[in-house]
Order: sequence, then structure tokens, then C-alpha cells
Amino acid sequence: MYIFGNSIGNKTTDTILDALKASGNGLSKTEIHGLFGNHKSITSIDGALSFLSQLGKIEIEIEKTNGRSRKIYHAKKAKEDDEK
Repeated sequence: MYIFGNSIGNKTTDTILDALKASGNGLSKTEIHGLFGNHKSITSIDGALSFLSQLGKIEIEIEKTNGRSRKIYHAKKAKEDDEK
């Protein structure tokens, strides 16, 4: 905590988490991929999202569409935010 503050310490993971925190409606995986100019591998993005999920930093919403459902990723609010 003292060294990294609120960051995870991994650039990809931190970029995704920061973008999710700034997004009011969450982001799809396509939008997350676009954060990196579509130059980051899906494996890397999936790993970062999995790690954030394991840490309890994100929530995943399943959005129904006419075709295949899509996942929307949201940053969870910090507990101290809820207490304010």
C-alpha cells in the first residue's frame, strides 16, 4: 500500500481499473481492448480482468442482446466510499 498506493502494480491491470472507475456505465471487453489502441492481446486483458475479479475490484454484468450476451465490467466502489 505504501509503495503503490491504490494501484495494483501492473500497468495493464491499473489502466483497466482506472478506466472502469472513470466510466459511469462500465466498459465492454471491446471498449477495454480499445484503451490499448487494440494492441494488447486478449489473453493479457483476460488475465487482468480475472485478477481484478479475484481481488474483488470489479463486478461483471451480463447484458442481454438480440444475439450473444455481452459482459460489461464495472469497478466496485471502495467500502470507505459507501460509508460517506
